[in-house]
Amino acid sequence: MRAFLDTNVILDYLLDSRGSFHDPAVQLMKLVASGWMEAGFSTSQATDLYYSLRKAAGDETARRCLRGLFALCELYPTPPSACVDALELPIADYEGAVQIETARANGCEFIITRNLRDFEDSSVPYIDPVGFLALFH
Repeated sequence: MRAFLDTNVILDYLLDSRGSFHDPAVQLMKLVASGWMEAGFSTSQATDLYYSLRKAAGDETARRCLRGLFALCELYPTPPSACVDALELPIADYEGAVQIETARANGCEFIITRNLRDFEDSSVPYIDPVGFLALFH
């Protein structure tokens, strides 16, 4: 199984300050670490993650977290066609549309996100971490 991780889920995993969202994200990443599933995110999300992590925990911690994340997850390239095709999707959030097209281009079976509303018209099935864990584990 191959899943695309939205930025919010990755931050939930990396930052224990994310309250009740942290534990489901940790359980999800344990499935990735065990080899039960593959998960990844787009290369463009890496800079967003660094910015958020640096703001929350400082540069050194942000870099350490990203190194660990890169060892655990796949980095999915965003092909140029994903940026073009995303413009034609009936989705108001262009960033989300690019993520959908990136997930599709990389053969992802699911997008795992807490922002379900942003993916309502996705051609790739989407689910939140709690729902994913309940359904598959």
